[in-house]
Amino acid sequence: MSDEVYKVELETTFEGLLVVAAIACFIISLLCLNGFLSSHTNSRSIILLLPTIGALILSAFFYICSKYADCYYLVDEKEKSIYYHYQFFSSEKTELFKRADELYAVAVSGEDRESRTQRWYGYSVVLVDDYGETISFSDELRNDKGLNEANALAEKVAKSLGLELFKGKSEHKLVIEDTDEDFEVKIVARPLPKKASG
Repeated sequence: MSDEVYKVELETTFEGLLVVAAIACFIISLLCLNGFLSSHTNSRSIILLLPTIGALILSAFFYICSKYADCYYLVDEKEKSIYYHYQFFSSEKTELFKRADELYAVAVSGEDRESRTQRWYGYSVVLVDDYGETISFSDELRNDKGLNEANALAEKVAKSLGLELFKGKSEHKLVIEDTDEDFEVKIVARPLPKKASG
């Protein structure tokens, strides 16, 4: 790799699972402690606290592991390549992910998201390979502020690798359609439904 390299951070499934495991173990420890304190036995034995202590130790372990796990992409402008970097404690590995000649474009994809109380658009940078397949390249960012950040990153990566750029638009989705001989990349409008008045 050359000196003309920059980092693209992302939250991987591995990193996310470590945080979820830490939180889950902490909640389990609270439930165990609650069970111990509300037990109706006359003698609250220290042995009954062991599950609480064990869950707290596991929670701390997973939390520490999450702080020593780091995964990200490295974009090498000179070599026109993307590398994937993985680090977990002292174990570290960097390997070639994609070369620019394997890719067609960099695009921003919008996705309609929903929770019980709201709807929004999430935007992320994707790589489009020579076969029209998309590869997620960034964390999903929310609403128009996220769209601006995703567009800025997509523009930087496209320029670095000499690829075509498809910027995202508010409430638009990335669509890749097969044609007779190839594929076509489009950014099409898919607005969120308007809230019913009433």
